[in-house]
Amino acid sequence: TFAHTSPPTHSFSTLPHLCRCAVITAATDDSAPSTGPVVIAGVSESLREGKATVSLSSMDGMACQSLDGIYCAACSTGAGTAPLTASNSRCLDVGARTVSPTVARGLPWLTPARMQKWRPLFYLPETEVLALPLGLAGQRAAVSLRQLLKDTQLHSARRQCTGLSVPLLPLIGFGQVVEISMLQLAEAAHASKLLIFGLSSLEEWTSSWFCAQERSPVCYFNISGGGACVKARAHTTAPAAARSRMARRQSRLSGRVIVLPGYSQFGTMWTSAQLIRFLFDSMPDVVRQEVDRRRVGVFPRGQSRAPTIGLHVRRGDSCALKARFCPFNMSVYFEAAALMRARYGANSLLLATDDETAAAMCAARTHGFDCRTASIDRRRFVSSTSIELRVSEAAHVRGGAADPLSGSAVALDALADIEMLAECDYHVLVLRSAVSRLAYALSLGRRQRHTPLISLQHPWPSSAKKKKD
Repeated sequence: TFAHTSPPTHSFSTLPHLCRCAVITAATDDSAPSTGPVVIAGVSESLREGKATVSLSSMDGMACQSLDGIYCAACSTGAGTAPLTASNSRCLDVGARTVSPTVARGLPWLTPARMQKWRPLFYLPETEVLALPLGLAGQRAAVSLRQLLKDTQLHSARRQCTGLSVPLLPLIGFGQVVEISMLQLAEAAHASKLLIFGLSSLEEWTSSWFCAQERSPVCYFNISGGGACVKARAHTTAPAAARSRMARRQSRLSGRVIVLPGYSQFGTMWTSAQLIRFLFDSMPDVVRQEVDRRRVGVFPRGQSRAPTIGLHVRRGDSCALKARFCPFNMSVYFEAAALMRARYGANSLLLATDDETAAAMCAARTHGFDCRTASIDRRRFVSSTSIELRVSEAAHVRGGAADPLSGSAVALDALADIEMLAECDYHVLVLRSAVSRLAYALSLGRRQRHTPLISLQHPWPSSAKKKKD
């Protein structure tokens, strides 16, 4: 079936196929009920309304349809599937770890122990797959969901400035903030409500020199009724106890896995792709100008270019977290890109990184790549303290436009990196990172097809139980 043009009227308890995960409310105020079955990965628990539960086995069989309309047998995580061949129904479950013996031989550092630890994903389809016509079902569903978002988030603002209130966002990285915004956007759309971000819901990542009084995600994305609802949003505030740094750190919600009823047939990656496309399409002109300014000389918008591999190297504070992919030998990133080049012939490389060494290797044409990367101050990322905590300190202690850790300066750099990566034709990413997830989702949302992908750590996040694979 195709997606609904309006939210389905079923109750959540009558939709057993939707998820394996816990429902949360977007608002931080505990008095606000959960209004829709939008989910994040987690343990099953009772819903606030109806006390209905969702079994962990209920997602089996979901998201087995690829975007070209082929039914794929290899799907078990609900993340979605991507075709591997043009002649039959061989597909890849994008939520499951996968690596072939041939790939492993091409990357000798990828030992069985490292594969088990990092759970990489390799989507390397036949070249003929990249020329397949877009599936009609996927295109119709995408148009339908975008219309639903416009109807609830843009047209509804003309009628009233009430809806799903989000007075405060967790103190997390900027990429995760965008993911949480997508989660809350989906919840509001399902409930046919306007998403109302409090005017001061995101002070750390919004600087007064750029955002003025708009200290919320609305500074970067024209949602929540925009300027028409400023007065209503100024009164959307969280209790004082919830605003403390510790309380906001403890509320680190994960918005990686999003299920929207009526739009689940292509998997949670596809759903995220439509949401992030809607947000990027709604950028105010001043934000678009700042993003484009950062792209000049690196990856200008609308300029014809050779097929390009997008490489994301995330290090900085993540190297202090032992659970993150952060190899001592930096060449492994470029070796993975070389594997992609060997299969598809692309020698142009776009590097998005917070690491000075990786940028220097790009400039040195490591592995013979024609490599480009943004010219930014990467020394600000060298720390064992999480970037959001240092940005928070800058916002409350310094916070000027010249401060390299100004929230808006870092956020705009991230938005530029996400968009440049999304416009690449092939991807070597680390899906453990929110920036990588957002870049690949934006690519999928705009193209309506999967690009070849190597994720050096983790497949697409899924709500399925981890299996020994």
